Amino acid sequence: MEENYLKKVIKKSGVNTLVIIIACIAIFAFGFFSFKDKISTLFTTLETGTNVESIQKLYEDKKAYIQLKDADIYFLDYAIYTYNTVNGVKTGEEKLDQVYGMIAYDDGYILALLPKEYLDMTDEELSSVNTVALLEGLENADFSDTDDYHKDAYDELINTISESFGEEASFVKDYVPEICITITDSGRTNDQMIFGGITILFLVSLGILIRNILVKNNYKSSKFYKSLNKMGDAESIEHALEQSIVKGTYLYKSDEKSYAYAGLITPEYVLGKNNTALTLSSTKDMIWAHLKVTKHKYYFITTGKSYQVVMYFKNSKTPATINFKKEDEATSVIQTLAEKLSVIAGYSDELMKMFNKDYQGFLRMAEEHKESASAETETTNETYE
Repeated sequence: MEENYLKKVIKKSGVNTLVIIIACIAIFAFGFFSFKDKISTLFTTLETGTNVESIQKLYEDKKAYIQLKDADIYFLDYAIYTYNTVNGVKTGEEKLDQVYGMIAYDDGYILALLPKEYLDMTDEELSSVNTVALLEGLENADFSDTDDYHKDAYDELINTISESFGEEASFVKDYVPEICITITDSGRTNDQMIFGGITILFLVSLGILIRNILVKNNYKSSKFYKSLNKMGDAESIEHALEQSIVKGTYLYKSDEKSYAYAGLITPEYVLGKNNTALTLSSTKDMIWAHLKVTKHKYYFITTGKSYQVVMYFKNSKTPATINFKKEDEATSVIQTLAEKLSVIAGYSDELMKMFNKDYQGFLRMAEEHKESASAETETTNETYE
């Protein structure tokens, strides 16, 4: 036996399960690979680095974020600049973004990447900096471009120290580990917020997936099915819809497999959509139906059209819609609604203006239209008799 229409449409209304699974995997993978080296220190109490030896040990122990203490900072003649581009062409002047420096301790030196605002600090402030810092190797920074910057800045640091002390570069490297300490204005707050956002997205996607699976297995657990009880008994409504299909008394039923074109109009109910969500309305409350044609364009060229029958009901300004592939199918449904339900059919700016500005007046006009059509039908029947 063919699955009943309401059950079939509700099952299709959920987001594609495969899409959700892919989204969950993508979000998890992005979060894991972006924060796999940082996650252990994102929300925990930070360990303190007080000299080169302790900082190097923290780096070897895979500590991404540390608490930097009593760092004596000097600037290098090396910085990172940014500029805007359009199609690969520079559109503005370069702007200073970050500056490189070195942190000096009694047991050696470490490369540091600093906010440009550090240039405004006094020598006294720079001689004892205490802040949250990120430890990175020269070849495992977050972005490949930064890898190159770190390597070049490290070479600049080695040359600066070598020239200052008159020592060979190979000797200086013994006192300068291949590590870069990155200091930002926000510490680890930005990463915490990004990781928190990714976690929330993952949990929401997982929740949607679980909900979708539940609806697939039991359509009566869906939010839409439960909402039918506001109009009456959900099972009775479901039965009425199905009986209309079995007996052939429906005014319109979509046979398209795609959920995008789902729709059913029976003498009792209209099963349509509000945007993409299912909605059920009482057929006798329908007052106006018109066609909506949407042109789809690509670079000002019309690539296609889509068609909707838009239906309005008493005591609700939110319409229900049904999508159609062909215009003649949509106009045929509107004609059927006009003939069988005596609704106002067709669109005009005047009608829409009245609907928006004088809703009660529109309702009176719709009621008068129905009464007039009913009277004409009675007169026609008497003539034939």
